[in-house]
Amino acid sequence: MTVSTTTARNVKTGNGVTTSFPFDFAFEVAGDLVVNRVVITSGVETLQVLTTDYTVTGGSGATGTIEMVSAPPDTDNLVIERALAYTQGTDYQPNDPFPAEVNETALDRLTFLVQQVLELTKRAVKLPLNTLLLGIEFPIPVALKLFRWNATATALEQTDDPAVSAAAALVSETNAATSETNAATSETNAAVSEANAASNARAEKYDFDAATAMAAPGTGNIRYNNASVSSVTQIAIAANTAVAGAPDISAHIDTWDDSNHLALRGTITIRKGGAPATFAIFSVNGAITDNGSWLQVPVAHVASGGAWSAGDDMFVEFARTGDNGLLASLLEDTTPQLGGDLDVNSKKIVSVSNGNILIDVNGTGQLRTSVDGVEAMRIDQTGVITQPLQCAFLALNTASNLNVTGNVLTATIEFDDDSTNGYDQNNDFNTTTDTFTAPTTGRYALTATIFLQNFVGAGNSIIDLVTSNRFYREFHSDLVDGDHTLSIYAECDMDVSDTCTVTVAVVGMAGDTVDVFGGATGDINTSFSGHLIA
Repeated sequence: MTVSTTTARNVKTGNGVTTSFPFDFAFEVAGDLVVNRVVITSGVETLQVLTTDYTVTGGSGATGTIEMVSAPPDTDNLVIERALAYTQGTDYQPNDPFPAEVNETALDRLTFLVQQVLELTKRAVKLPLNTLLLGIEFPIPVALKLFRWNATATALEQTDDPAVSAAAALVSETNAATSETNAATSETNAAVSEANAASNARAEKYDFDAATAMAAPGTGNIRYNNASVSSVTQIAIAANTAVAGAPDISAHIDTWDDSNHLALRGTITIRKGGAPATFAIFSVNGAITDNGSWLQVPVAHVASGGAWSAGDDMFVEFARTGDNGLLASLLEDTTPQLGGDLDVNSKKIVSVSNGNILIDVNGTGQLRTSVDGVEAMRIDQTGVITQPLQCAFLALNTASNLNVTGNVLTATIEFDDDSTNGYDQNNDFNTTTDTFTAPTTGRYALTATIFLQNFVGAGNSIIDLVTSNRFYREFHSDLVDGDHTLSIYAECDMDVSDTCTVTVAVVGMAGDTVDVFGGATGDINTSFSGHLIA
């Protein structure tokens, strides 16, 4: 036969129901197979016994099926392997026939053995392809030791486990503190143990200074700004630690505020030597001040226990808070989304290199702006611009005013409707005083139309827009008997709170008086309108 597959092992997962497990590699007889049940979580292996735990179908150069006596649970894997003895059983005799089937069976067995070895090597630790190292050997195992590369990275060697060393150092420190004999020797051993413990546990050793003033605490000392640990908001830490040689670690302490998670930049844990139940945990919540020989660290109390006395050994650890994940540039995120309101922080959104700023509103959405929550402008999907806060009004005269003028006397026109048939978008027109008041400094387009009745004889008329600063006038001459419509349009420069009214006067007419015709509700005969244009 030919060997068309390269596998020699299958892993199946139980479900508590299935007992038949087909596998995809060829074998000759059931004894060529090894079956193990492996607990998925712990890796504990249990060798299964042929006929007792399972039977086999197939073989003779074909694939087969493992028939389990009991279904493996879903917590177990079933590992099926081909495991041939590393022997050669074919014996060729001189001058005997050379049957193809016997020869091919022998070759198949060799292929199976190669696949078996390949399966083992694929699960072995290997060096990368481009390495020049050969013949690497593991040292003889020693309890509680670790393997590592040597200084030249050419061989493996053993080293101490830091966790074991730290535990041993802590035991030495405790023994030194409680020993009543051989005091001098115990004290020396304790100092060495403390240094080792601080190093291996990644803690820095200091001594407690009971003073609370935020000033230099002295070499190797730490002080709080409050005698009550739960009320501490500042810590003074000497640049030099209390271990032998008093090394300066100020550069390290100065990094404790580097996280951009400003409210919680990191966590300081302080424990008393030989009495771990006395401790204090603080979060760093502000910028550190480097005063040269000491550093001032702003903190918030998290938890504490026990009491501190002057000279107590303090072992200090720091854990930095990870950054918020802020992007240095929006170019780093091709699909950014806001999780809340965007605060520009008194900055601007600016384009460079003559670039456009495009705000693309999807579907039937509208582009809207607001001031303190009040809508100021809206652009819909068709491009129509609506400005709800924009000054715009139309005031009407709905009741005729009779005999409003005398000879060369000016009359202010009344406008009594700015809501029923007119409008006043920003409440800038007063129908009691017939006055428009500018809500802001700018240029306003103002228009007035006056329908005059009962001219008698020939005469002239004057219509004025009277603002706080000037008159805007239209002069109509040679009017004859009858009715006449007067109008005026002006673009008026007005300051905030400037006012404007409409006046009319007639001159040279026989009676010197005319009527202002307002008309029925809904008709626009006499009106005053305006809006802000710039």
